[in-house]
Amino acid sequence: MRRNSMKEENKILGLMLRKKAGLAPEDIAQLQKWESFFNKEVHGATLTQAFEHGPALQGEGGISVAPIPNKDSIGMFMNRFTEVAWMLHRTLPMLQLSSQRFDSEWMGKWKLLDQNFHEMVKGTAELEREFFYTIIRFVNTKFPFNEETCYDTHRK
Repeated sequence: MRRNSMKEENKILGLMLRKKAGLAPEDIAQLQKWESFFNKEVHGATLTQAFEHGPALQGEGGISVAPIPNKDSIGMFMNRFTEVAWMLHRTLPMLQLSSQRFDSEWMGKWKLLDQNFHEMVKGTAELEREFFYTIIRFVNTKFPFNEETCYDTHRK
């Protein structure tokens, strides 16, 4: 079961982030760095540990029992949250059934929120790094859904 699970995970990663993704080689290279970042953070809290305990280890402060707000770690969290939330947002229209669509108010709000996610990521790209343009291309390629997208209940 574990082997089948790993096989399926690798298949999906290949289609989304690797050779079979249909993305430019430079975007694939950037996305592999992004994937590695998430993997290290999820499985070892690498950056979180550095932000939270780094100053104390360098003799620049003590270790707190409660979290202390840190602008760098908060900024990194918000940037990653925005990117991931945008991808999740792009999948929401699939909750619509072709036989029962959401109303125009929902569609308008979805479109506005999507535009805001795009502008947030684009703004980060313009201020910081080219990598965020990779995220925009990735979302537009791999999550091409819009407010009209729906699950086709007539499909056989």
